[in-house]
Order: sequence, then C-alpha cells, then structure tokens
Amino acid sequence: MSISYAAMSKNFKELESHLFICTHERDDRASCGGSGSKELASDLKSWVKENDLKKKIKITKSGCLGLCEEGIVAVCYPQGLWYTDIKPEDIEDLKKDLK
Repeated sequence: MSISYAAMSKNFKELESHLFICTHERDDRASCGGSGSKELASDLKSWVKENDLKKKIKITKSGCLGLCEEGIVAVCYPQGLWYTDIKPEDIEDLKKDLK
C-alpha cells in the first residue's frame, strides 16, 4: 500500500485553529454525543460563519477521541490543546481560545 501526499489546499493555508469535537454516541454508557456535543459543534460552526472566521477557524465533528468518560471532549490543532468536560456555558471560553 502506498500513501499519496497532496499540497495543502489554499483554503486552509490561513487556518489558525482546527477544533475537532467528539460527537460519538454510545448506547451502553455516557458519551460526548449524548451530552450535547452535536449542538456545541453546530453553535460554534454558526459563530465561525457569522463572524467571517472561516479562513482562520475550522470546526469539525469527529468520532470518538477516547475520553468520553470525561464529558464532552475536543482537541484543537495545531496547538495540541485538549478540552474535556465541556459544558454549554463554556462556549464563550472556547471562542476566546480559538480567536
């Protein structure tokens, strides 16, 4: 098997923060998706669009990040910052970190 590499799209060259928010849902135990992460991701995506930040900030719903027992989890690159136990009231702090 071989891997192909492509140059970064010009759409992402100005990107400063890419936040991946776990939206995984589990039937048998607590999960990010069952704790409101989908709504959080949607709210942050709307904020990015409304504030014309699409060239600088990208919000992506992700699969399991492996820490569902710690509440809603997200990771931001290239900073390498992990956020755990995110609550709806934390959205303003997330926005400050992303700017």
